[in-house]
Amino acid sequence: MVKKIVIELFYLLLFLSALLYFLPKEHLYYLVQQTLQEQKITLTQKQLHETPFGIELHAVTLSYEGVPVAKIKDIRVTLFGLYDSVKAEGVELSSLASSYIPPKLSFVMANYSVLHPLAIDTVAQGVFGSLKAVLHLQEKKVLATVKPSHIFQTNYGRSLRYLHRKKDGEYSYAKNF
Repeated sequence: MVKKIVIELFYLLLFLSALLYFLPKEHLYYLVQQTLQEQKITLTQKQLHETPFGIELHAVTLSYEGVPVAKIKDIRVTLFGLYDSVKAEGVELSSLASSYIPPKLSFVMANYSVLHPLAIDTVAQGVFGSLKAVLHLQEKKVLATVKPSHIFQTNYGRSLRYLHRKKDGEYSYAKNF
């Protein structure tokens, strides 16, 4: 009995892995791009590569309403079905944002898990310090914790006014959307 259950679980796992492996990820990317365009967000990339369980974009420009917002060196999207992630490396924000936050980010990573289907976890690191955020989809709320660097505290102090200072030196931010 147990042997039969293990064999059926193995076949199910094998089927799901094959499905994800042969999924046309490039078409999925264009579907996401079309959905983003409805929100007036465009992604322009120089190179697009499919990987066995994801997709990689190189030299990406992110624009909102036709205005370039950020240039991103690499974006890696990994699809495992139960756990999906998007990692952007080498993010450089436009000069419009540089008066509020430092324009260079080392990386930004967003993770989605079936175990927590109504939340997207995000982590970012850059000259500003580090950020951990959770996007609650059902409540339409963003909760973030920022650990600012010395550069951020000295040069971008007016941006810290929008954040709530905690006792341990970190800052928190909560916003409904």
